[in-house]
Amino acid sequence: MEEVIWITNISTYKTATVNPLWACLLNGEHPCPTKIYLIYNVTVKNVLEQASRDISILLDVFGCKNSKIEPFESYDDPEGYDHRFSELITEIGKIIESGKKISRIYFDVTAGRKFMAMTIVAHLLDLISGKETKITRVLREVDEIYLVMLYLLDYRAWYGRNSYYLEIPLASQKLKVNKVWPRGEANV
Repeated sequence: MEEVIWITNISTYKTATVNPLWACLLNGEHPCPTKIYLIYNVTVKNVLEQASRDISILLDVFGCKNSKIEPFESYDDPEGYDHRFSELITEIGKIIESGKKISRIYFDVTAGRKFMAMTIVAHLLDLISGKETKITRVLREVDEIYLVMLYLLDYRAWYGRNSYYLEIPLASQKLKVNKVWPRGEANV
């Protein structure tokens, strides 16, 4: 079976972690992830349990029978986060080395702090530009890589409410799923 990996950050609002996955599954164009990495730190550890529970319910509703949620502890500073992100990609590399094929990785940058999203984007830019790093060597083995962001069009009306995806009018949100790899098919 091919692996589909979803990587996201835990935020102070669980819905910032849950809603983008919900939107992608509801969209119908994206397969159920087989592995979901929830990157968290001590500041948001209490939200990890809530988000994990909600994602489990969501996966069940959408019939995602082979999905596994993997909490992945990190740090709340740019250098520590980059180090742990590198370790996470190394873990994905071990999946590939074991002979499993990873057909897609989704990097959801909706939740978390700016440096978290920028760490992910910086490594994806390295990949697209052809830079050779430990991380890009692993990512090149993946068939398709996507960058995901769900954002509010009417930010002031909804920010801070911790509302679930379908509680917010669909006209007030926009889901962006950009294919960043392979380079020739990218739509960024």
